[in-house]
Amino acid sequence: MRFTDRGPRSAGMLIGMWLLPLLLCAHGSAEPRSKSFLTQHRDLVKALRLYLDPLRDHTKSWVAVEGVVAPMAAGGDPVLADPDRLRWLTDQSRTFAAPFTDRAWQRNSGVPSPERHGLMRRLHSEKLRLTWVQPRDYNATQAWRRYPREDPRPWLITLHDAVDLGGSTPAGVGLLKRRWPYAAAADLYKQWLVLAPEAPKAEFVTPAGAIYLERSVEPMMEFWSRYHVDFD
Repeated sequence: MRFTDRGPRSAGMLIGMWLLPLLLCAHGSAEPRSKSFLTQHRDLVKALRLYLDPLRDHTKSWVAVEGVVAPMAAGGDPVLADPDRLRWLTDQSRTFAAPFTDRAWQRNSGVPSPERHGLMRRLHSEKLRLTWVQPRDYNATQAWRRYPREDPRPWLITLHDAVDLGGSTPAGVGLLKRRWPYAAAADLYKQWLVLAPEAPKAEFVTPAGAIYLERSVEPMMEFWSRYHVDFD
């Protein structure tokens, strides 16, 4: 993840503090895994996907995890004590909410379909206001269903300024066109997922220096819960 903030420095600092738990558990690894490694860990990933599913019975699903981990540990391989593999297993196993483009989620949540602005998509609802871009080859569903999953995509988060308000172009869209026009940043949009939360009057921080969670942190967490992105 890369975070850019042209506004008050306190915004970036506070957002970093709130996201620290996610940073610790979602740091991905680009190290290629051998065929034997993937075969060895297939059953563990399958069990962990059930365990990390909030709709499952965690007690029963943890028994399945232990059923895979215990023999590995008995054979001298304490897999869950290896930080590098634990990060990889987290990326391979964590669950995902429906992407913003999912029609069933839109219908059940009372959220309108995202607007299209060229490569950019914009979600504007009572709860969420944001613009994002995803690479053309990124499939928000298949990215997490397959095994092994591809590595998490790099993620760029940026906040708009007051200069991006007032015109016919939405703030998030105008921000991305201004800072990273496609002609100059084509490689960025081919590889990265880019998120631009939107806020009335470009106010992400209160006059007292407190962060508006619903305008910045909550959109980030909603996005992370739906897309296979990295905090590296």
